[in-house]
Amino acid sequence: MANNSQTVNLKGSGYALVSITGLTNATYKQHVAAFINANDGPSSQEFSGSGEGKPMKEFYTQKIQLPASVEFDFKFSKDGGATLEPASRSQQTEEFMAKGISLYKISSEDASDNDYNDTVMQMSVALVG
Repeated sequence: MANNSQTVNLKGSGYALVSITGLTNATYKQHVAAFINANDGPSSQEFSGSGEGKPMKEFYTQKIQLPASVEFDFKFSKDGGATLEPASRSQQTEEFMAKGISLYKISSEDASDNDYNDTVMQMSVALVG
C-alpha cells in the first residue's frame, strides 16, 4: 500500500510566513499537492516537473495564522501526466530549527532504486508579527 502523504504540523500562535518549493530527480513526471490548513482558512498549491535536478516552476508563499498543518500528497505519471499514480513511499519529514525559523525537507520515491529523491519538497516557516 502506498504511503504517499506526509503532514507537517506547525505549532504555536501568531503568524508565520510559509514558503514551499520543490525539485525533481526522476524521469517520470512528478506531481505534489500541498494542502495548507491554517486558522485563517485553507489554501493549496500544486507542483509538477520532471528530470534530474530540475526545480519545479511553482512556488508558494503565504502569511498564515498558527497553528496550522501542511499535507503533501505525492504522485507521479509514467505517461507524461495523463494519469497520476500515488508515489510508492514518502520519506519521514526532516526538520531543521533555528530561532524564529523552521526548515522542512519532505521527499518521495516512485520507483525501486530507493534513493528517496524523486521529488524533494522544501518548506520554510518563519515567525512574523
